[in-house]
This record gives sequence, C-alpha cells and structure tokens, in this order.
Amino acid sequence: MDAFRIPLSDLHTTGLWWFIAILALLLIVLSKGRNALGWFKYLWLTLLAMIFGSLCYVFIHSFKADIEISESNLEFDVPLYSKSIPLRVLDIGNAQIVDLTQSKDFQIKFRQNGIGLPGYQLGYFQLDQPYHGATKALLSVTAPTKVIVLPTKENLLLIFSVDHPQQALSKLKQIPRMD
Repeated sequence: MDAFRIPLSDLHTTGLWWFIAILALLLIVLSKGRNALGWFKYLWLTLLAMIFGSLCYVFIHSFKADIEISESNLEFDVPLYSKSIPLRVLDIGNAQIVDLTQSKDFQIKFRQNGIGLPGYQLGYFQLDQPYHGATKALLSVTAPTKVIVLPTKENLLLIFSVDHPQQALSKLKQIPRMD
C-alpha cells in the first residue's frame, strides 16, 4: 500500500474571526502590560507572549492539518494534538460520515484538553454517551456538517472535518485490515 494524505478542512469564516479577535485582544492586553510594576511586568509580558505565540502556532498550523496513512500508521497531524496510531488499532469498518449538527450519537459532554471556539474544536473531548465503547474523542472540527468519525480499539474516536467526506471515507476504507 502506498502512503497517502487526506487534507483536513481549513478554518472557516467564524473560526478565523474568533482567532483574529482573540489575537487582537491579546495584543491590547500585552501593550497594557508595559505599565505593570517591577518583576511582575516581565512575568506578565512573558506569559502573554507565550499565549500569543501558541495561538499563532495553532492558527497557522491549522491550515496544514492532515491525516497521513503509511504502511503501518495513521498520522493525525493537527496543531498541538498530533497523534500516531497503528493501523491495527483502527476500526475502519465502523468509520462513517456524520453531520454533528444533526447527530445525537456524538454529543460532546465537555472538553478535557483542547480549544473550543465557535468554528473550531481541537483537542480531547469527553463524549456524552459511549460510541463503540469509546468515551473520549480527539477532534479537529472546522465544518461540523462534513465530519468523519473513525473509531479505534483504544477507547478513542477520531473526529475530523474534511472538505470532501465521501472521497476521504472511500480512501480510508481502502486500508487493508490488520487484525
């Protein structure tokens, strides 16, 4: 089997505007931090610069997010939450296209570790109810109507947005089973 990539959906307008608003707000707060006293000023500026840098990294890397399938692994390459999963762990037979705005099976209970902005959900989330035994999900969702849900045998669902879900799902279904 040749390696192939599935590009994930880029941020849409809502997500872009939220990122721009947060970055602008951080710049304003950063500029006000110059007036702080003593060593607190440097602590404050360092903390804000780290948050600003992290958000810029997530914003830029979100446009290069993809899934790469090789001989033995699936590389889920998303900002801050990249993960390598052996193909033998994937439950490709139960992978499906889902519209998260309509589906009741994949409701998110809460965010465990990640980013939850309108138009962009990224990171680890807890599901409201188990799906094929999985209670956790690793999300990269920018378009909730074009989502693929890929279960694993390790109590984890991969939930990600793609521009062409039918094509992506057919590529995934071509991966040979490795039981």
